[in-house]
Amino acid sequence: MKKIQIIALSALLLTMPLAIARPAYAADGTKQEQQQKRPPRRPQLTLEEMQTVLSQKYFVTPEETKRFIDSGTSFRGLERAAKLSYISGKPVKDILALKKDEPWQRVEVLIGAVGEKAYQKDLELKAVNLERWWGIPKKVGLRYMRQGYPMHYVKVTWILAKHSDWTMDAILKDKKYGENWKAWCKRNLGIDGETYDAWIGEYKNPTYFPGKYF
Repeated sequence: MKKIQIIALSALLLTMPLAIARPAYAADGTKQEQQQKRPPRRPQLTLEEMQTVLSQKYFVTPEETKRFIDSGTSFRGLERAAKLSYISGKPVKDILALKKDEPWQRVEVLIGAVGEKAYQKDLELKAVNLERWWGIPKKVGLRYMRQGYPMHYVKVTWILAKHSDWTMDAILKDKKYGENWKAWCKRNLGIDGETYDAWIGEYKNPTYFPGKYF
């Protein structure tokens, strides 16, 4: 009887390392699978690209951008501060100083960048950029964005109206949310996707860096 117990115990001891090792291998395999599924990191913007984005979108000078980035401010943090600066009229440096001790939501309240005022200033900024980048009159941009149309809709509709006898109002009334722009153009203007791309491609976004920032 004792001999049988010793044999059984020896067999158990021999199998224990394998039992312990299996979960470890499984865990390692899961970790590798997770790493493989994780999307690759987006390449970072160069300093010059950061300067372009912040000057084109929020009127921050290249010198200011370099100074803030060199001092350790993240690009995303600086971008948010720049937008809040336009909305509130407060200097970027003052907003970043507040952010050292407060969360962004609290900063927005402290500088008055909340509510209807902030909403209207944000629309104004987009309308200003529609005019600066593509020549779309500011009042036109404001008119449609105040109706709830995105900035991109205003841009595309304005371009299509220039290339056809459709008005912007008529295009927006006819365009259905579930229908993409190329399909709408094929249905109403008789053009293919290549022609659509050529029309839209004439109006480059100066702050768009494919794979990096959009």
